[in-house]
Amino acid sequence: MTDPSQEESKMAVDVAIQSPTVPKFYMNGFNIGQSASDIFLVMNLMTRPLGIVHMSFTTAKTLMIALQGAMESLETKIKQPILSMDEILDKKDEQIDL
Repeated sequence: MTDPSQEESKMAVDVAIQSPTVPKFYMNGFNIGQSASDIFLVMNLMTRPLGIVHMSFTTAKTLMIALQGAMESLETKIKQPILSMDEILDKKDEQIDL
């Protein structure tokens, strides 16, 4: 049986994806800032700012949990971890002994 909240979420995503009036962005980097009352995400494309998303602390924490769950689900399905940008940079900087 499907969880009604999951079904509603899937429907909302489908509507947003299909809507020509909902802006769509691709980002390959980000910066995070915060004020006393909210958090903001600066979306970057090739190190250049693309857009800013402001959200409450509660929304940010809920988003963090949802993203973590989505990544864990993906990694379980593909049986392979997805490296973070920091992990990739660390591996890239490792000296290769030949």
